[in-house]
Amino acid sequence: MKNKIVNVLLVIVTIILIWSIYSKFTASVSTVGLSKHIEFSTIKNEKVLIDFDENYFKVEHEQGKIVIFKIFAWDCPYCLKEIPELIKLQSEFANQLEIIALVAKEGTHQENLEMTEHYAINYKVLDRGDYKELFSYLQKSHDWKGIIPASLIMNESGKILTFKKGVYSYSFAELLKQSLQLNGE
Repeated sequence: MKNKIVNVLLVIVTIILIWSIYSKFTASVSTVGLSKHIEFSTIKNEKVLIDFDENYFKVEHEQGKIVIFKIFAWDCPYCLKEIPELIKLQSEFANQLEIIALVAKEGTHQENLEMTEHYAINYKVLDRGDYKELFSYLQKSHDWKGIIPASLIMNESGKILTFKKGVYSYSFAELLKQSLQLNGE
């Protein structure tokens, strides 16, 4: 009889342990898709911390500014066409706007640095890194299929105003106007 009680208690304790582990695992899995905090480095070794979920994409230390997050490649003609306009926007609206660009096709740090200098880019360009979580977020939340250029625009508090992909994203003046109008509603 004593052995039966011990066995029943062992089974109960085992079930509780399994349930506890399962609950922790499913809780962590369910929150993984909702919110992330990732740190990147720029070409100039500045830290860029990004928090994102389904509706927000906050760049730490950039609250109070509109943020344009660009995904591009050096060998993409549409992407290169955007660079002069991005430079102009960053210069004209430096106090209200922050542009952060991510090179979708990895090059070496030196290659990215040389291209940034060649085009005289005055906004932040993220250096090589692990972008899997970020790309996965864009695929799930914005149905992004890897088309570049791509633009994610956030208001001053990090609320996503628009996500544009492909050739439509290179008219930034219009895109910014649309975003500001959405922000005012």
